Amino acid sequence: MKGVLALEEYDSVVVGAGVAGSLFSYFLACKGYRVALVERKPKETIGLKVCGDAIGVHHFSEVGLSLPSSVILNEVQGAKVFSPSGKYVFYVEGKGIIVDRLAFGQYLLNLALSKGVELYDNCEARSPLVEGNKVVGVKFFNKGEGKVRELRAKVVVDASGVTACLRRKLPREWWVSEGVDKEDLQIAYREIRNLRSDIEDVKCIRIHLDPEVAPGGYWWFFPRGPREVNIGLGVQWREGAPNPKEKFYAYLASMKEIKGSKVIHAGGGLVPTRRPLSAPVASGFLAIGDAALTCNPLHGGGIGPAMLSAKLAAESVSKALSEGNTDIRALWTYPIDYFKYYGYKQAALDIFRTFLQSLSKEEIEFGMAKKLVKEEEVYRVGMKGDLELSLAERALRALKALPKPSFLLRLSRVAKYMKLIKELYLNYPSSPDHFEKWLIEVRNLLSEYYRSLNIRKA
Repeated sequence: MKGVLALEEYDSVVVGAGVAGSLFSYFLACKGYRVALVERKPKETIGLKVCGDAIGVHHFSEVGLSLPSSVILNEVQGAKVFSPSGKYVFYVEGKGIIVDRLAFGQYLLNLALSKGVELYDNCEARSPLVEGNKVVGVKFFNKGEGKVRELRAKVVVDASGVTACLRRKLPREWWVSEGVDKEDLQIAYREIRNLRSDIEDVKCIRIHLDPEVAPGGYWWFFPRGPREVNIGLGVQWREGAPNPKEKFYAYLASMKEIKGSKVIHAGGGLVPTRRPLSAPVASGFLAIGDAALTCNPLHGGGIGPAMLSAKLAAESVSKALSEGNTDIRALWTYPIDYFKYYGYKQAALDIFRTFLQSLSKEEIEFGMAKKLVKEEEVYRVGMKGDLELSLAERALRALKALPKPSFLLRLSRVAKYMKLIKELYLNYPSSPDHFEKWLIEVRNLLSEYYRSLNIRKA
């Protein structure tokens, strides 16, 4: 936008017009509030992002949103999870869609604009404006004008993705500026390709667990249509982590299914795969979507959780604005609600994720061959963050696990700690007064879990 005043006043300024930022802006504007949306990309490319492009359909009903058919490329009925050798396959039922990422992003952006949200595109956020202990605005560089400008607001929202360009620049002593370990990030690379022949099972996505191809992660095959696929892999970012693009071309590019296919788009990026940000709020400030670490730790899916965090954050901000108070206490309802609806599951899946990353190729193969975790349990783990092992089940599986008895022992510990951390997150403190005590309990529990499985964390 040209001719913008240096100190424009808004109810909320949102940085990042991705899924979370656009939806939050839309939901808040629907309540009649004045919202500014700052985005570094030009308007016409908003939504274009390296992504798996897959979303569970249940996420849309959760936030009350429907999509036009023009945005949907494929409707899938479930996922096949393959062992490293490919010999053992678990089928996990669950309806989902594959979206055209650009069309999807443009649809969400236009929803926001239709409600009066003011877009500042081609503008790069530089820093939050802080006065005392409160965030009061944003400083950004308008690329078109070549000028640095400021916007002031009652609430500033960081929806800038994993880079969290505002959150990371807040005072270190603020809870919201929590750092992220490299081991809790995935480095991903993917390509969209046109294939030479039809995909055999176009209504099913594929996930391959193979530490040799994707150490600490997995590689995927997501059909976008009869002859079009989103294929890629993610590796855990740790010391000496391999380049995912090099892994892609060493293992996947020569596959019979995609050999000779045409590359439509390629690229890489970072994905946060851990429990959610412990306190995604401060006075006059919220973080949502990837900036608040809302991705599913198990498979890295970020679109659905971003949508949910946007809706719950908008409800919290709307209530705070209506009451004329936007300090941390007034905004505290956002993490309470988010952890109740989804964050508790993320915390449990973070436990399960680190367990999977500790397994060798042979252990994964053995576990799937003996079905030490069954298909229905994989579904329950993914949907509810539950891994319940009864005494009878433990006894039966112990017989199956005789060649590797430590595997079942570790699995039992994982189930125990998943349950414990869920309870902690479901009992998130009702006010900031008790947060530090709660955070110590979480850290102690995680440390105890890592020691029990001999998992080293930075």
